[in-house]
Amino acid sequence: MRRRQTKYVSNRTRRNYNRNQNTLVYQSVLKLGPVSSAIIIGMIIMLFGLIYLVQASKTTSFDYKIDEIDQQISQLSIKKADLEIEKARLKSLASINQSQVAANLTNQTEATYINN
Repeated sequence: MRRRQTKYVSNRTRRNYNRNQNTLVYQSVLKLGPVSSAIIIGMIIMLFGLIYLVQASKTTSFDYKIDEIDQQISQLSIKKADLEIEKARLKSLASINQSQVAANLTNQTEATYINN
């Protein structure tokens, strides 16, 4: 008994499809040669290098800004210390002028010198 061949069976045997195998074949629309692939890979590497350089320069510029702010802080702390000293000096002069000892002092009217 011979099996009756249908169109499906003849196509299947002609393409040598077997059971449990994928029959769908993907073909790339874009065909790239080895030179094109090398150029594209080189451009991608250059792009990553450029991104790295931009990030590194940003951190360097932030370091300069931080240094400037640190210098301003040190200058302001020196100025603050000078102002605290000036405040203490002025306070002491005001307290000396208002003290009882300063109130009991008399002004000198005439100076005399002794000659030998």
